[in-house]
Amino acid sequence: MELKATKREKIGKGVRSLRKAGLVPAVAYGQGLANLNLSLDEKEFLKVYEAAGHSLVIDLKVEGENDPLKVLITDVQEE
Repeated sequence: MELKATKREKIGKGVRSLRKAGLVPAVAYGQGLANLNLSLDEKEFLKVYEAAGHSLVIDLKVEGENDPLKVLITDVQEE
């Protein structure tokens, strides 16, 4: 299962404009990995989240990066 993401510069309250554009703000973090602020397509994320939930490893393909990251969805906040 694969999910595509792009790096984002907006943080804090600036992500409201992302949500209005149909994007979901996200953060990828882990051991040996600097925190990555990302944005995901909302419809694509919901499909993957429905199928994977919190228990399946997902390949996160970040734009501009060669290798996908292996990630788990750990926390979803709804507005």
